[in-house]
Amino acid sequence: MANSRIQREWAEFGQWENGDIVVTIPENTPMYEMRQFDRVLMLNNTDGFSLQLTRGENDRLHMPVATIERVFWLDEEGGIVEGSIPGVEDDGSLTWASGGPPAGVQYSITGTRYAEFFCFGDYPSNRNMHRGMRLPRRVVLRRFDLFGRSTPPSA
Repeated sequence: MANSRIQREWAEFGQWENGDIVVTIPENTPMYEMRQFDRVLMLNNTDGFSLQLTRGENDRLHMPVATIERVFWLDEEGGIVEGSIPGVEDDGSLTWASGGPPAGVQYSITGTRYAEFFCFGDYPSNRNMHRGMRLPRRVVLRRFDLFGRSTPPSA
């Protein structure tokens, strides 16, 4: 991650959005070849999420999930029913062996997801090489799909 001075400079360009980060990439990593719109999944950084889904209609998570912590719904009398924790398939589909919500019932699911970004573009620089050696690049990463409709990365 670049320091806060670099973040302020990016904001001065007038293209900054909340959640943007500037990262410095050394030339000895495959990530050095990153280009605009490439996706970055931060496996050491998670965010909380809470979604309202309907069983049998949209039982699918469209984000890379780290953990599912709670599933619950309301019964016919308005009482809270705690469900079991579902499994998540490679395509994001949720599966329950038992203890899942009944078909057609809206339920809430909460947990943590991995932070996901896309490469917005190179941070402006006046030189990229020195005596034939590639200097570290700075790129701006922007939060990917703020509304949770991305497709999970394939395994």
